[in-house]
Amino acid sequence: MQTSKQVWDALHTRFSSPSRSRIAPLRRQLQTVTQGNWSCSEFMEEAKNPVDQLVAVGKTTDDQDLISFLLGGLRLAFTPFITTIKFACQDKDLSFDDFLAELLSFETLIEAQHNLTPDQH
Repeated sequence: MQTSKQVWDALHTRFSSPSRSRIAPLRRQLQTVTQGNWSCSEFMEEAKNPVDQLVAVGKTTDDQDLISFLLGGLRLAFTPFITTIKFACQDKDLSFDDFLAELLSFETLIEAQHNLTPDQH
């Protein structure tokens, strides 16, 4: 390259384009995020990182895909929730906001049941 403008343009093109090498690892990260010992809020925050990075390079994630990835990463205690959501979404799509509200509500139910004393079971 002969001019600083050519160098600048080349750098701009190289680092601002949403290349496959930048997008693929972010998608994989999103597809493989797992809840582990995190609360649902912490789990959502962890999943938000690759989603935000994908948006930054011009690649949005469809709500249904995002919900599917997140369902796959939930702990076993959420199996009834997963089954219910999959059944409910057979005929219609669920918005991410509605999904999140239902997930947090189910988590509250699990916590309430866990906090019951043995006499209250």
